[in-house]
Amino acid sequence: MVGKLIYCTDTKKFYLKHIDEIDELKNDLEESLGEPLKIGYPLYNWLALFGYEEMARKIADELGLEI
Repeated sequence: MVGKLIYCTDTKKFYLKHIDEIDELKNDLEESLGEPLKIGYPLYNWLALFGYEEMARKIADELGLEI
């Protein structure tokens, strides 16, 4: 779906660029769930895709879109 996040080199670059925002999203979700996320390997790959998808979900919610 996301042409810029296909290869691990891309997801690593994306994660490092947005590490603070992604960590905040992760921490917020863990807090709302009341438990830690089960994160896959490699860590940066999983978190980059999580960050992208979580922001897409938040934007869709704000726009009132159903996914």
